[in-house]
Order: sequence, then C-alpha cells, then structure tokens
Amino acid sequence: MPNIKRQKSEAKKILTLEEKARRLRMTKGRYISYRAADNVQRWLESTSVNIIIALLILISVFLIILEFLLPKGPRLTSIEELNDILTWFFCVELTLRGLVARNKKIFFSNYWIDIIAVIPLFRFFRTLRVLRLLRILRLARAATLLLKESGWLSSRLEKHFGSFGFLALTAALLIVCSAVAYLNFERVNPDTAIPISTLGNQVWNSSLLFISGEVVGEIPRTKGGKIVTLLTTLAGLVVFAIMVGTISAAMTNYFKSKMEAHDLQLKDLEQHIIICGYDSKVDIILQELEAAPDVWRRGVVLVAETEKNLFELPLKNKKRLFHLNEDFTKIEILEKAGAAKARTALVLADPGNNLGDQDRDARTVLAALTIEKLNPSIFTCAELISADNASHLKLAGVEEIVSRNNLSAGLFASSAVNEGISGIVSDILSHKEGNYFRKMDLPKDLIGKTFYEATSYFKKELDSLLIAVERVEENGLPDQHVNPSRDYQLNEGDRLTLIIKRNSSICDL
Repeated sequence: MPNIKRQKSEAKKILTLEEKARRLRMTKGRYISYRAADNVQRWLESTSVNIIIALLILISVFLIILEFLLPKGPRLTSIEELNDILTWFFCVELTLRGLVARNKKIFFSNYWIDIIAVIPLFRFFRTLRVLRLLRILRLARAATLLLKESGWLSSRLEKHFGSFGFLALTAALLIVCSAVAYLNFERVNPDTAIPISTLGNQVWNSSLLFISGEVVGEIPRTKGGKIVTLLTTLAGLVVFAIMVGTISAAMTNYFKSKMEAHDLQLKDLEQHIIICGYDSKVDIILQELEAAPDVWRRGVVLVAETEKNLFELPLKNKKRLFHLNEDFTKIEILEKAGAAKARTALVLADPGNNLGDQDRDARTVLAALTIEKLNPSIFTCAELISADNASHLKLAGVEEIVSRNNLSAGLFASSAVNEGISGIVSDILSHKEGNYFRKMDLPKDLIGKTFYEATSYFKKELDSLLIAVERVEENGLPDQHVNPSRDYQLNEGDRLTLIIKRNSSICDL
C-alpha cells in the first residue's frame, strides 16, 4: 500500500502544465491565470491577512481623526502621508480582490464602502478634504474581519446581539463622522488644533441630534455645518426607524415565547414521550396524544428538523409540548431529549430532504437502536416503509414495528372484502371521540377467570369490550392473544386490551 501511494504522488508531480490544463479543458495560459487567481484569493482569505487588514484599518481611522484635530504643520503632513501609504495598500488589496473575483457584481456589493473610502486618495478629490472621513466607515469591515476570525466569540455575539450590535456600530460610526465633519466646517482657524474636550462635546451634541433630530447648542454657521446637521438628522431617523422595527420584532418574539412557556424544563421531564421525525401525520398524533390527558400530562418531545411552527397547531395545552429542531439520529440530541428517562419513543419514517425509502428506514433503524441503547426499558414503536428491515429492530429489542406498506395494504384489502371497515378502524384509533383502545393490568378479582367471564364482566360493569390478552412467555417477550377461546384462563401479570367509550369510567383506572 505505501508503494502505491508513493507512485500516485510521483505521478502527480510529473504532470506537465499542458496535461493539467488539458484535464481541466483549458489552454496553458488560461490554466496559469486560473491557478494564480486561485492562489491570490486563498491568500487574501487567509487568517493572517484578514487580521493585518483589520489592524491597518484601525490605525488608518485613528490617523484620520488626528488629521482633523491637528493644526496645519509638519506633524499633520507626516500623518497625512502615512495615511496615504495605508490607503494605497488598501487600493492594491481591493484591486487584487476585484481581479480575482469570479462575480464582479458580488464584489462591488461587498466592498462598495471600501471603494468609496479610497477615492479621496486621488488628486481630483483632495480639495474635498471632508471626504477623507469616509475612511471611518471601514471600521465596520474591520469589526467584521475580527469577528470572522474570532471563532466561538463571533457565534456568541451574533446569537446575543445580532442586528442590535450592527445597528449600534452603524450609529456610533455615523455619530463620530458627523462630529468630526461638523468641527472641520465650523472651525474658525484651520491652523489651530481642535482640543479633545471639544471633540467629546461635539460627539455628545451629535448623539443628541442623531437621537432627537433637534440641534443642541449653537446653530451651525457654515453651509457645510448645516449640511452635516441635516444629514445627521436624516441618518438618525432612518436608523431609529430600523431599530423600532427590530425591537418590535424582538419584543413580539419575547412575549410569544412567554405565552408558550412550559410548566417544566426539558431536563425535568420523566416518563414522557419522544417522537422522532416529522411528516403531516405528526399533527394528528399530537392531537390524539393530547386527547389522552394522563399521557399528555407527562410531556411530549418532538425531535425533528422542520420549519413548521408546531405551536400554531390547535392544541389546548401547548405547555407540555417541546420541540428540538435537530437531527434525531445523533446520540447527544436524544440525550438532550431525555431518552434515558422517557417512557415511550415513536420513531417515524422521516422524509428528510427528499430521502429514498431505504435511507428513511436506515435513519429509523439507527435512531431506534440508539434509543434502546440509552434506555433499554423504554417502549419503542418504529415505523418502517419496508417490512424487510424489521429484523434489525427486533434484534435491538424494539417492542413494536409498524410497516406503513403492510398496514395500508391490509386496510385497503379489508375494505374491499368488508365494506365500511375503514370507518370502524378510524373510530377505534381516534382518542377524540367515539371508541378507542385501552390497555390495563388484569384486575385481581379476575385472576383465574376465563376470557368469557372477563368479557362479560367488562361489558356488564364498564360497558367495554375485551378483545386481547397480553402475556409474557417463557422467553421473556410479550405475546398478544387476540380473541382467545372462551375457556382461556387469565393469569396474574396478564395485560388486557379493551375497546372503551370516550367518556368511560375506565379512563381513570
């Protein structure tokens, strides 16, 4: 094996440029250009380059503010020259990004602020000194680059601050630009320096103007100062409108979550039901489970990747429903759902992202095996598309297997032979009205009695119909005896399956 790997690596090394270009269906010149652009793009996207660019942007912004605070003289000239050198660096960087960008439209949409920020470098625009303030807007890009390379910090800031952080940064940049531009226009003597205290006061005045839309302090004297005041007011109105919408949406979600608050935390659930997977029948399953108060009271956890808001379902008590929008085949997600303490697990044939029947069954088997491993005493009911995969589940100890094809085929066949049978089955399977199945332990008074005697007792005393007896056999597995003979003797430990009426007193047993 090592010799084969060595031969492959040597074969790759001896490929000529012509051969590599031919394999990609390119000319030699185009291949060289393609590889060069790819290398430049990877270099520009590297962590070290991103951090260097972010730090240079911070230095450039600091120098810009100094330019407007210092009077004319050698120090100001030196700072302007140093800032011009940094701006030329950004020009080269943006040029490289533009040349290697595969989609020029996306490039301009991502870097239009940076392109505008370097325009004052050219001699034609130098007369408009205030345009140099546009470079302050690059602080947004510096923050983006630093967050991008911060890993876990970026995800946490995005989770907890999100759009609020972006709006706050935008407002801060606009206020600083407004304060510096205003002082630049309103400065009486350009040869004198602007004190830091004056800058601080103007930042405060610009902040109040940005928020309230009213001028605080002296009315601007120059046309430039008046234009800056007007633009600051308009910017404040726009940002304020966006912020109101954002806060309204956040408050709506907050109060909605409070309205849907649960009585228990997910980690506090015990003896609850876990449903893995989602399709249209889950809505019916949840409504049926709610119709069984003793079951719903223990809580239901749905583990499925779905965009549907389950809390919009017509459920009366939604506080017992939990939804984990995660992959139910992962062991850590099932542990989070409390599989180790659950009483019942329903594993559905989740369609996923247009999965085939075999893939759906494979996910069902994997989830059922994991659940049984986490909690061997749990009762697991798994749905399969094909009954051929049932052997894997039986070996894992899955108690009940529902084959969609067999069940629907049997119902269709029964309807053909016995007209109207589907209505009877639907009535029995529904918990909301009519009759439905109920399992219970054998009452002590019926131990040793026959099936006929027990049937007569339940019909006479509780108006219920006994149809099956579940008995644990010698191999330790339960066996269902449906409609046994009238002389079938009932033993201690048997469980009975009955058909009861919706409001029967047996519901409380």
